[in-house]
Amino acid sequence: MTQTSHFGLAVLLCVACGCGGPQTSFVLTGSARTPLPLDAPVKVFLSERPEKFAKIGVVEVRGGTLEQRVAAAQKVARKHGGNAVVLLGSSTGVGTHMSHETVTSTTDVSEPGELSKTATTKTSVPVSHTYSYEVDRYLVIHL
Repeated sequence: MTQTSHFGLAVLLCVACGCGGPQTSFVLTGSARTPLPLDAPVKVFLSERPEKFAKIGVVEVRGGTLEQRVAAAQKVARKHGGNAVVLLGSSTGVGTHMSHETVTSTTDVSEPGELSKTATTKTSVPVSHTYSYEVDRYLVIHL
């Protein structure tokens, strides 16, 4: 009988599914602006661009649902003084995660005619997990 610890896999799935929320990175490509209040509205343009705007930067949002990624982009926009975001593109990323899982093996070591005796061994084995995640890139702008 062999049992495997699934803790590493649970952590991996949580990261891949965005349990901790999307991860963001921002690059300033225009002029820095004063941050907006946390409740300031931020418009979202998914398929078109407004005609006039000032570029502030580009935010990349990784993981989570589309709604979570949009909300994360809006939060970054507010932080950098943007009142709108424009979706530049989406893609699917693939990652790998290495973990060590403990495998417990139990072996019957009794001799014929004896009461049952068992020997238990625990071994740590490296396991590679592959996962995918969504990545969106947004232009942060001020209208």
